[in-house]
This record gives sequence, structure tokens and C-alpha cells, in this order.
Amino acid sequence: MNQTLHVPAGTVPVHREADVGVIGGGPSGVCAAVAAARAGAKVLLLEDAGFLGGTATGGMVAAWNAFYWRDVRVTGGIAYEITQRLEAAGGGAGFENYVAAELTDNPVPFETYPFDPEILKLVLDDLVREAGIEVIHHARATDALAAGGAVQGIVYEGPTRPGAVRAQRYVDATGHGTVALKAGAAQLNTAEPLQPMTLMMRVSGVLRAELEATPKETRRGIVKAGIEQGALFYRSLAVSYSPANGDAFLLMSAVEGADGADEFSLTAAEQEGRRQIAHTLDYLRDSMPGFAEARLVQIAPWIGVRETRRVLGDYVLTGQDVRTGAGSRDAISWGGGPIDVHEGHTVRLASPERPFAVPYQCLLPRGLENVLVAGRALSADPEAMGGLRHMGGIMPTGEAAGAAAALSSARGITPRRLPAQVLRDHLRAAGAIVDDPLEDRTQIPAQAASGATTGRGAR
Repeated sequence: MNQTLHVPAGTVPVHREADVGVIGGGPSGVCAAVAAARAGAKVLLLEDAGFLGGTATGGMVAAWNAFYWRDVRVTGGIAYEITQRLEAAGGGAGFENYVAAELTDNPVPFETYPFDPEILKLVLDDLVREAGIEVIHHARATDALAAGGAVQGIVYEGPTRPGAVRAQRYVDATGHGTVALKAGAAQLNTAEPLQPMTLMMRVSGVLRAELEATPKETRRGIVKAGIEQGALFYRSLAVSYSPANGDAFLLMSAVEGADGADEFSLTAAEQEGRRQIAHTLDYLRDSMPGFAEARLVQIAPWIGVRETRRVLGDYVLTGQDVRTGAGSRDAISWGGGPIDVHEGHTVRLASPERPFAVPYQCLLPRGLENVLVAGRALSADPEAMGGLRHMGGIMPTGEAAGAAAALSSARGITPRRLPAQVLRDHLRAAGAIVDDPLEDRTQIPAQAASGATTGRGAR
């Protein structure tokens, strides 16, 4: 079909202006907005959904990874503050030991932070309100108007009409690189296949003690049989639990060959995800100890998308950087992994040799002077993003991007001209971890829960 419609050129009203505009209210976008506001900027946060949190709330991926490398905490700042707020609100109960992909051939242990997504929505509302941030929900960014390498304004689509916002600096936290790519930045990934998507479900009535008392080989055999019968779609039993009421969150769908940045492909992926959920729950009720009385409570509002587009920056974080734990004098955050690459029914996991640095230059899209990119669209190759994209790893990139946007705006310079050491000093003072976690032993030690280690798959 080659038909087209002529869309007449026109104007849209500018409804809001700010020092810093953050586009996308997921975990990295919230951290960016709060960091910018705390640095003294007037901040506007644009979000398509009716709530904040992105994959953590709308995707219902209810456990955060990558706050730690082994027993060393590598993530601090606003991200860690959110975990403290969740605990105070009854939506989190601390970090606990975890074995990712326990039923596969390459399990990897690390620390995870289970939480309740509904309580997280309330926590994030409080956080941005206290910071004085104006949030516009139900506003999807559709265009970035650029001239001379600088974005002049963001066009968005509301429920009934388009509008625009204008800022001195922008943080692209869309997950798709929408702002940067629309403004003319180059796309980094163009050929490699995208990782499968996962649609989460929330289930009541799972008897956790009975499930965890079942021998690993028994559970593994049940899952293997489910895969062979076409009743299961992920080669592990990936379950986390709400600290608020014990509901189970299951990560057990795998939708291959879909593009989360294409509305037709995304529609088909979510339909397939719901089909997989129905088959998965039926099979687990019939076959898996602890699931006989399990009942579906909720399907996530949208499917979890591991990757779509990434933006070419001044530096491209590489898989070798992540595997070897490369340092950088311009580090604005550190990651702990694991390197997590989903392939069909299973996942390929590897633990970095040590914590790895994310240089400031990964946040700076080439060819743009007033935009920073945070989250899973920043400048990294596929393997590197497999280790960085966990929410505990990308939230600090949002904090760094928001702080850099505010500091550069206040100084009247572009983010690219802001010295990385100035940004690092600011982040360090705010409680973020920017120095090598293995060398800076003044950091808070691991706070893993005392409960037994349980295997719940990789996120």
C-alpha cells in the first residue's frame, strides 16, 4: 500500500516553558527530573501514561536489579532514595539474594529489590511533587523541532489536540530516543535483531513455601515439559513477590521478532503476550507445586520492551567495557550487571569481572547541543546495553542527565561544554556513586535480606 495523505503545515500553541524539559516519566526520566529540580532548575516532565514509573509500573517488572555488583552497592543517589521511600510506604522490604535464570544452564546470583508497582506510583508522585516539578500526563512526544543542532521545542499529542513545550535543555528519557532521533541524531543500532519482549502478570494464591520447597530438578523438569508442549514460553520459573501482600509477579512470556517502536508490531506483541499468559497460568496450575490455587489478578498495562532504538553519542559503551569493568575519569554512574541477553525461550547471562563505568559522553548525542539521552536509548552497543539496561543501572544515568541539564543551563553553556568533573562533584555531593565502588570503601555495605536465596529468572 503506497497511498499517502497530505498533512497541511500549521502551528501548535506552546503551553509550557521551562529550564529543563524531561521527556519520558519512566525510572530514568523521574530521576532526571528530580535531579534537575534539586539543582535549581524549573522542570517540566512529559509522560504519555497517566502515571509515572514506566516499565516498573506500567510494565509491572516488579523487582529492580543492578544496584549491586556482587555484595558491593554501585547505585546510590535518587534511585537508592526511592528504595528507602518504598520501604517507608510499605511497598518494599529491602534487598534480597537472588539467582537469575535458576532453572537454565547458566544461573547467575545477585541482589534484587522486589517492590509493589502500585505503591511505587504513589511514591513517585510524592517525589516529583516535593521537588516542585510540573508533570503533564497523557502527552506523547511526536516531534522535536531543531535548528542549528539545538532543539527549539517538543511537539506532543494530547487526548484531543497537539501542543508544544519549550525548554533550554532537554533530557530524552523516552526509551526510544524519540527526541534525539527526531532532532537529527544518528541511530546507533540498525541491523541487529531486537531482544524478545515480556508481558508480566500479577497472580494471587501462589504458595511460595511449597514452590520453593520443590527440588530444583523437579521444577526444571516441569518447565522443560511445558516448553516442549508449547504451554510455556520461557525456560525458567521467573517469579518475584509483592512485599505489600505477597502477590506473585511472573515474567514468563517471550514474544520474539517484534519491534516496540512500531505500533503494528507492538499491537501483535501484546496480543501474543496475553495468549502466552493464559497458557502459562493454566499449565502452572495443573503442573507446578504451589500454583494449584493461583488466580490472575492483573496483566501489565503494556508489554516490557527490552530494546528498540539507541542514539549514537560521543562515546559508545562497549561489551568489552562492561565485561572487563572498564573505568573512566568521566564516569557519571557505575553498573553491576549482569549482562542479560534474551534469546527465544532462554537467556544468556554473564557477570562482569568488576563494576563498570558509564562515561558522561554516552549521554551526549552527536550533533545536538542541548539534549542529553538517559536510559536504554543512550549510546551503547547491544552487549553493553544488555548489562546496563536493568533499572538499577539506568536510573543513575537519568540523575546525571538531569543534573547536567540544570547545571549547564544555569551556567549558560551547552551540556557538552560542562566539565565532567563539575558534574561528578555535584552528583557525589548529592549521594550518587561516581567513584570506583571497589576503591571507595566508604560506601554503605550490602544490605541483602536474610531470607533464603530463591531463583526467579532474569529481567
